[in-house]
Amino acid sequence: MSKLTCGAGEGFTIDNDESASLQSRYMMIHAKPVKKTVYAAVILCFFLIIPANAGDFTDRARLAVFPFLDAGSRSVRQNISSVLERELLKYDFIEVIPLKREDTDAYEMEPLSLWTGVEGSEKQGGIVWNVRHQVIQEMSAANNVEYAVFGSIMKDGRMLKIEVRVAKTGVILTKDQTPAFSTSSSGTTYDELSGKVPDMSAAIAEWLKGERVLGRAEGDIRRYLGRIVSYSDTVAAMERYVHEYPRSIPLRALLLDLHLKDRIKHKQKILDGALTIIDLYRPQADPDMRYLLSLSLDPFDIAAEAYEEKGDWSKAISIRDMALTVFPFKNIRHTDGLARDHYFQGAAYEEKGDFAKAFEQYTRAGGHVSASSEYHRKIRDGITRTENK
Repeated sequence: MSKLTCGAGEGFTIDNDESASLQSRYMMIHAKPVKKTVYAAVILCFFLIIPANAGDFTDRARLAVFPFLDAGSRSVRQNISSVLERELLKYDFIEVIPLKREDTDAYEMEPLSLWTGVEGSEKQGGIVWNVRHQVIQEMSAANNVEYAVFGSIMKDGRMLKIEVRVAKTGVILTKDQTPAFSTSSSGTTYDELSGKVPDMSAAIAEWLKGERVLGRAEGDIRRYLGRIVSYSDTVAAMERYVHEYPRSIPLRALLLDLHLKDRIKHKQKILDGALTIIDLYRPQADPDMRYLLSLSLDPFDIAAEAYEEKGDWSKAISIRDMALTVFPFKNIRHTDGLARDHYFQGAAYEEKGDFAKAFEQYTRAGGHVSASSEYHRKIRDGITRTENK
């Protein structure tokens, strides 16, 4: 039985952990603009004032496909990586750059991990070998490419499995911080494994396109912050990006952040946007969480506040319960974040007349709140109001 897992598109599961550079990359969006001369501003407006359509690329993504490591023979295997290379060439926004060095010694293979297992009565095991990331970066720089595509082939029980990673060059990332695409054959022949590569290439291409769209969206935000593009034009551009890539949390986060700048006009869009991010959010998707953190966005808090304004206390309570369970923002920011959520839970229960649960939540809030918090007195007052009711 064939198995295909990959995380960039419909029907795939991706280990999309390219997170180390996200914090610095996305915080740049909110950097204060430097004053420009009138002449420079005119030039910038000429080139940048019109946001680009999501699918329009005037430049292509330059990438190099490295020969894959065969863990079984501890050698490189060029033929399967060549299939992936040919498939990626079919996309007009991708330019595949041939590597100038392809000798085995250049890859400096090293052991990554030791694995063992049992299939029926047959014991399995071996060493997983990998290319040193530093070598990938050095060779990518020498060949002037933006993305390095590299992978390993290993035996998984009675099947061959290939795992491919895509790393952006010039960014220091560990193996676990790059998006992973994998597929398995139903047998142990390399020809059958090669037949799985076209579907993998489609997923990689979709991920690359999404990355480039996100880069354009971030550029539009910087132009808006630099007062080169109007607020309404920037919102319209973000809405186009989201329409084309509706499952992208980073794009939706940028749009929600814009909508929050005009809460009255976009009240319903704010609620809808926050609920959509909550629906798309997966706790294990570290890059998405980091993107939300970089924008100081808590979609759970935003949605709960919207329901509280409507007086829909049950939905507000449900959203905050979910946040306390799955959203690490609460622990990463500071304990006052937890105190705040428990306080609003208590307030919601108190509005509903459930004073026992309100007291419980206020008490929990008191266990997290700091003496300097603006909620310190509010929490104490809540405990006093509900303690004997």
